[in-house]
Amino acid sequence: MDVYESERDFLLITDLPGISTEDLDLQIEKDRLSINATRKSDGTGPPLVYQRAFALAPIFDTEKGVARLERGVLTIRLPKNPDSRPRSVPVVAG
Repeated sequence: MDVYESERDFLLITDLPGISTEDLDLQIEKDRLSINATRKSDGTGPPLVYQRAFALAPIFDTEKGVARLERGVLTIRLPKNPDSRPRSVPVVAG
C-alpha cells in the first residue's frame, strides 16, 4: 500500500488484483477507515482475503472521500478540512 499526503488531501493506493467492486467493502466509522476484500478461489489456490484499517485524524473530511477501483488498483482520496490546512502567519516588526 502506498500512502501519500499533500497539503490538500490524503491518498491511499493499493493493488487488489482480481477484486471487483462487488468483492470490496470500504467503511468509514468515526475515526477509522476499513478496507475489506475477498476474491473467491479459482480452484488453483485458496481465496484471497484482504483486510486493512487506518485510524483517521479529525483533519479529514470523510464525507467527501472518493474511492475508485480500476484494473485491480484501489485509490482512495480523503480531502483535508480547509481549516486544518497549513497557512502562513504574517510577522510584523515590532
